[in-house]
Amino acid sequence: MSELAAEIVSNGHRLANHGYTHQSSRQIPNDRWLAELEETEKWIDKLTRSAQLYRPPYGRLTWCQYALLRKRETKLVMWSLMPGDFDMQQSDRECLEVLLSQTTAGDVIVLHDHAKTIQRLEFILPAYFMFCQSKGYRFELLS
Repeated sequence: MSELAAEIVSNGHRLANHGYTHQSSRQIPNDRWLAELEETEKWIDKLTRSAQLYRPPYGRLTWCQYALLRKRETKLVMWSLMPGDFDMQQSDRECLEVLLSQTTAGDVIVLHDHAKTIQRLEFILPAYFMFCQSKGYRFELLS
């Protein structure tokens, strides 16, 4: 995993915290949630020294956890478009259609780099990048 993360950083991309075990923040006690957040930060800090970003698994976070993020000066990052690339009930074409029909300038889009989504991403990303280029959209790192 650290080799892939190092490659991601060396190619100019950004790493963000998504939790160590991907459990919903509401399903674990705050002390365990904070320990997972810190453990993941340690891994990220070994590769890059950028501002800390956190996207909670499933978009779920308690008010207490949000307050802890603010205290740690960790930015909460949510999304505006999730086309369901992880949903195997949906076809590759349907996933692409969601992206093509719903993308707007400034979107934060969630796609999953998981073994079950790799073939889907190989199908949708070339067409999606061409679409974005034709609209004059550009991709930027979150700050």
